[in-house]
Amino acid sequence: SLAVPDGSGPEFAAVVLGKKIYRYPGSDLIYDICALAERENKSVYLIGAEGDVASRAAENLKVKFQNLKIAGAENGLKAGEWLLKKGEWLKGEGNNNELLERIKGAGAAVGFAAFGHPQQEKWIFHNLKKMPSVKIAMGVGGSFDFIAGEAIRAPRFMRMLGLEWLWRFILEPWRWKRIFNAVFVFSYKF
Repeated sequence: SLAVPDGSGPEFAAVVLGKKIYRYPGSDLIYDICALAERENKSVYLIGAEGDVASRAAENLKVKFQNLKIAGAENGLKAGEWLLKKGEWLKGEGNNNELLERIKGAGAAVGFAAFGHPQQEKWIFHNLKKMPSVKIAMGVGGSFDFIAGEAIRAPRFMRMLGLEWLWRFILEPWRWKRIFNAVFVFSYKF
């Protein structure tokens, strides 16, 4: 329901249109939502990422937010084992139903999905109504990797200058196509 301007592209576009928006990276927003959940005594559920990254991210969130309730943390649906296209499950529907049962059983109010863009958004769109306790669901991309200490965020000055994409390209050159599309193709088409 809400698209948050995560990258520098929308910020650039707004400036050209004579508007002012502020980037709000998901890697920052996740902390603010956890602070809200802690304050409101609500629990969160972390799904996605590889291996035990979600569990390690949950442990680190508990260090930062000592009263935060973690309802669950797991990789959930493994990459390549599920495929959802136009609302139809082509692969992995049984595993998804089991995941939904675990989330429903945990009674989480907040769900963070780290399946990568656009898979996480598609998964949320098609499953949110099946998780009645979840009132906030957010695609968090690589945020679990940052929180777990698996990856390093760009230095603050690079983030402030809108160059986080360059940092990610340097550290993760295999993401070149996604970065190229987000930075150059978006700018050109805009």
